[in-house]
Amino acid sequence: MFFVVFIVLSLLLVPFTFHTQSVEAAPNYQINYQGKLTDASEVAVTDGTYNMRFWLLASSTVATTSAVWTESLTTTNRVQVTNGLFSVMLGSTSALTGVDFNQTLYLGVEIGSTTTTPVWDGEMSPRKILGTVPSAFEADRLDGLTSTQFARTDATSSIATSSADTLLSITQNGAGDILNLFDGGTEVFSVIDGGNVGLGTTSPSRKFTVQGGDFWLGGNLTATGTLSLSGLATFTSGFVSQASSTISALSVTTGTTTNATSTTLYTSTFGLNSEYFTDLTGTGLSLVSGALTAPNISNWTTATAGIGYDT
Repeated sequence: MFFVVFIVLSLLLVPFTFHTQSVEAAPNYQINYQGKLTDASEVAVTDGTYNMRFWLLASSTVATTSAVWTESLTTTNRVQVTNGLFSVMLGSTSALTGVDFNQTLYLGVEIGSTTTTPVWDGEMSPRKILGTVPSAFEADRLDGLTSTQFARTDATSSIATSSADTLLSITQNGAGDILNLFDGGTEVFSVIDGGNVGLGTTSPSRKFTVQGGDFWLGGNLTATGTLSLSGLATFTSGFVSQASSTISALSVTTGTTTNATSTTLYTSTFGLNSEYFTDLTGTGLSLVSGALTAPNISNWTTATAGIGYDT
């Protein structure tokens, strides 16, 4: 016997958004489907529990073997039909959570008699395209904004605006880091609690800390306080100090010559790596425990091995 399904209630399909909120109850991800079973003469079928199976398919003609979802209601899950009317919850035995509803889908239906072992009579035709209720068009938005207006955590996103207001603000009210950026599994940039910034370190001890590589400055560096360098500093265009400067680890190769009237202190390599001092000014000279203080320039003379000072 052939059966025809007449839909008496439209499929009410609201776009699914799957997310977890610990303070909210989980929604019921099922679709209510109601219809009427008749015979070929459009007479309601005999009351009973009927085997039914359903498919969701990407087109009106694709084979059911290519369905994106299928559900069979048989044996103890058979559907009660009374006066030809029935109501089922699609997804009650086969979850719909894996279905991508962001596409056009068709519902296929087949009836399989009332026997314990189904006797399927073939898929009904035509398939029913899934529609939606008017309110669902707005349900696809959040506060009136579409999904393309939000940054995603699982895909490449851009943030852009023409507003005069701040584009992005991050507020950390706890004791955790303010911002961490990763290259794969390696943290490469950190802003920790308190505002210290680190490149190559997850625990910067100063306002700005660079660790594990070279730091290149292509412009001017102005230090109004103390500038401390714990490693090698290279000045390719010279080093100018307009105030008192202290270099704590200066290696100078020196020697002395003596004549009848004076002793000359000279240097053969007086400099910082490849940077050498060509002019020195000062008010006095002393050499105590390796510490050299530059004197008045008039006391300096040229030595054969380099520059020197006559005592």
